[in-house]
Amino acid sequence: MKLVTILFLVVAPLLFGSELGLTTVTQPLYLHGSESDSRISLEPVPYVTSESDPEWRFSAICVPFIPPTRGSWRAHDINLASIYRIAVEGTYGKDGKDVLVSVDASKATQPEGYPFTVEQVIDAVVTCVKIMYPQRPADEGALKISIRGAPKGTK
Repeated sequence: MKLVTILFLVVAPLLFGSELGLTTVTQPLYLHGSESDSRISLEPVPYVTSESDPEWRFSAICVPFIPPTRGSWRAHDINLASIYRIAVEGTYGKDGKDVLVSVDASKATQPEGYPFTVEQVIDAVVTCVKIMYPQRPADEGALKISIRGAPKGTK
């Protein structure tokens, strides 16, 4: 029993390759149902990560965001990437320098009552990807974005 306890306390922390961190991620937000302008707002929102970098930077763009509220407005997910079912993944290229980001809009749909087309939300998501890419010297790799398009027949 002591051996199991020692292994758990000593080996388990060594197997976990990431650190827990509190940061922000830029997401495309829209307050549907509010009296505000019909515009996509690119805002940094709080995010807790324990994933590797650069994966978390890009996958976090599509995580639902439900802001805290005290008003009469009913709180719900306001992240357009999440609502429109767009996924983003990022990783390093074979050279270990370039960052490859894939924006998958193959399952994207425009929800009823939302004023933005799928293409507008894809553009906003790509802008968030560019914002989340850390600034680097040109000789340290490039950001390469690929987009899998929206299904035919979407708005």
